[in-house]
Amino acid sequence: MKSFKKLAFVAALIMLPIFLTTTFAQKKVMLKYNLKEGSTYKNLTKVDQEIGFEANGQTMSLNQVILMKTSITAEDAENSNIRLNTKLDAMRMEQSIFGMDIIYDSEIDSTKKDPMVQKVAESLDKLIGSTYGVIIDEQGNIIEYDMGDFGSNSDITNNLTSGNSYANFPDKKVAVGDSWEADITPLKDSDMSYHTKYTVVKIKKKEVTLAVETKISGNKLNNMDSKIEGSITGEMLVDPKTGWTISSDMDMEMTMELDQQGTKFPATISGTVTVEPIKE
Repeated sequence: MKSFKKLAFVAALIMLPIFLTTTFAQKKVMLKYNLKEGSTYKNLTKVDQEIGFEANGQTMSLNQVILMKTSITAEDAENSNIRLNTKLDAMRMEQSIFGMDIIYDSEIDSTKKDPMVQKVAESLDKLIGSTYGVIIDEQGNIIEYDMGDFGSNSDITNNLTSGNSYANFPDKKVAVGDSWEADITPLKDSDMSYHTKYTVVKIKKKEVTLAVETKISGNKLNNMDSKIEGSITGEMLVDPKTGWTISSDMDMEMTMELDQQGTKFPATISGTVTVEPIKE
């Protein structure tokens, strides 16, 4: 009898890992946007970049850090779509080139007195407090952009609409290891397109971890090809109840050809882009 109990116990120990693996492997979740109208999410987006370029036979580099505080409010739209209104609450930009440091901070007036910052401040100050809208469906496909005052600032809009703040979801339940691909609809005048592959890494009750691999390519503008290519890789945490991106951490590598006053020269951009919630 004791031998039988011992044998049963050993068998249970052997089968337990198999049972647990099978149980969790079969766990599936339906990811979609289910945002309550009027709900607001406050995010801090940090872009840390090193931009290298060649001009007049010399190699130069620009180090840049951009911090953006945003408030995103959800509204109901037609056909069960969702309108996300994003307000730029504050912004800080630090640049270092040729041994000089340039700092702009919308929340610190003293940074705007520097003669080298004044023109930048005049342009960026107009965007603080401004709002742009994006209409998406339940899967996160972009239906329409309404960029408002942001339309003329390509650097800001590219950072805010590159897919770091929200994801595209398939119209089916997914399990760990499942992957799907999506094209992020670019702005009308954007010189970049984004094709993204998502893979489910982990499923928990309050968050789903997605691995993200994005290919960046150039668009044709004014019948001219944009010589841009690159990649964005990293992970994002998604709330399975709402579909909202809790946080994301991405590495970016990109090469392009810049055109300044008719002179073209190659440039490279490498850095990180992180999005995290602002806790009040």
